[in-house]
Amino acid sequence: MRLKKYIIETVDIGNRVSFEELLDILWRKCNPFLKDLLRPGWNGEFLYSGRNKTQDVFIGKVRSNRKPSDTNEKIHEILDEIFYDQFGFNARSNVIFCTGSYSEAADYGNVYIIFPMNKYKFVYSDTIRDLYNIVRTDGAGRDNIQSFDDFRESRLEDYTEEARSVLERSYEDQYSEDLDGHWEYHDFDVDVELPYGVDKEEAIDHIKNIIDGEDGEYNREFLEWVPDMELDEFVEDNLSDELDSYEDQIQYEYEEYLKNSLEDIILSEYKNDNIINAIESDNEIMVNCKTYIAVDYNKYYKALKSYYKMNGYKEPKITHIKNWYKKNKGRVPKQLILFDPRKYKGKIKSINVDYNKSIKSIFE
Repeated sequence: MRLKKYIIETVDIGNRVSFEELLDILWRKCNPFLKDLLRPGWNGEFLYSGRNKTQDVFIGKVRSNRKPSDTNEKIHEILDEIFYDQFGFNARSNVIFCTGSYSEAADYGNVYIIFPMNKYKFVYSDTIRDLYNIVRTDGAGRDNIQSFDDFRESRLEDYTEEARSVLERSYEDQYSEDLDGHWEYHDFDVDVELPYGVDKEEAIDHIKNIIDGEDGEYNREFLEWVPDMELDEFVEDNLSDELDSYEDQIQYEYEEYLKNSLEDIILSEYKNDNIINAIESDNEIMVNCKTYIAVDYNKYYKALKSYYKMNGYKEPKITHIKNWYKKNKGRVPKQLILFDPRKYKGKIKSINVDYNKSIKSIFE
């Protein structure tokens, strides 16, 4: 079982499968996809993906935990959550990225035609070519989603007044009468600065004694509490630390902001109506499946398009393939020719004589 799993993940079947065998494999292992694709209205294009490979045909396994190369990781996680809730799969970490545009796929390597094996799901947008360019936070995205630093700065501006109010209350608690500070009395004839630790009543008694000795009269309006620190100085010294206490709240608010912003995009822009529409959009298509068959575009595209256009959604039969070849004689790549009429008198000849012993067992 482990060997079979290894083979499926790494096998290159390009030089061991004839076109006849490829059609048979695609029919048996990619039937749900072919059934959706080969319908009236199909324009002859397939799912394409650029790959840094050179095999003619290979079997690929879709990663279940793909990490983003450019997208912010938190945005990547939130997008996965939203797509899963809406479409039933993680459309950023558990997909193969495809497109209906050959030129778009070519930007990422050799172009392969992608056939999802067995059950598959997909999602795409009519208007968004590449979701990364929408959700990027460097100011270049279409919807101008804020970076955390920009969001944090704007929220700190909002929180500054609140922080100042908090500090003013703290200042009153710390520097109110008889706490951190001292009493002073200044009138026209008497200047008294009371020592620390003297409360108001003691200060009044002390001042009255001084004034009485000088034949003066005590006036409470001249008694003043002098804090050790002015309010403005206290606020400025502590404002930065106070704003730091809002960091967790701002982080939470940013995630909520991202969820709401990204959810608006996904719910309004993305759908999974049918694969033909997805391909015709020429935009990014996120395809969820366990494994897929990748077929070299340059070698097989014309032949596959011609064959499926002629036969549509039908199980491949020798008569179908033979009729297709006769109709396309001279225009089909030589390596796809299944028989030589001059030598075999119209009988189908499989190029791969070891097919039953090698590849077929993998797909059983």
